[in-house]
Amino acid sequence: MKKKIEDSTALKMIVFSGINLLKNTEAAINESLKSFKKGGKVLFCVNGGSHTTTQLLSAGLKVWYYDDRTPLNTVILQDYFSFLTSNVKDYLHIKVYVRLKKTVPYSEDVLIELSTSSNSINVVNEYGGALKMGFLTEGFAGKGADFLEKCTNILNEVPSINTKKFNSFS
Repeated sequence: MKKKIEDSTALKMIVFSGINLLKNTEAAINESLKSFKKGGKVLFCVNGGSHTTTQLLSAGLKVWYYDDRTPLNTVILQDYFSFLTSNVKDYLHIKVYVRLKKTVPYSEDVLIELSTSSNSINVVNEYGGALKMGFLTEGFAGKGADFLEKCTNILNEVPSINTKKFNSFS
């Protein structure tokens, strides 16, 4: 147990000491703020265990942080269960999120993807489709996000392929 905690702590130190993570996170926050100011929203698209993380992020943006403010508009694409299940039978998983994004597009929207499978065809298609539709895309992925890097505007890459370690960041 001690070794696992030490490994997790060491990975966090590597990530948080990296200037790219801080720079990219600041850029992502600034782009999201611009979107909100122009009436846009942040769309979260995740796979697996990251869904709970996006629920917390979304709730935090809709409620208040330090000041009592207007709720910020966020959408978690995975929360559209009926849409997802009815489309999967006709379009497979590859096109489901691209189709869902077509129902809610706005030129000022930002798409944030949290993914441990950053090179999966589903994730790459989601981002490729979002870029073609004019979304600003922000990714947070595990090590080796070569394909995802090509179809995101801002990518934060955690230097680990261990899903459990990666999920500790989200």
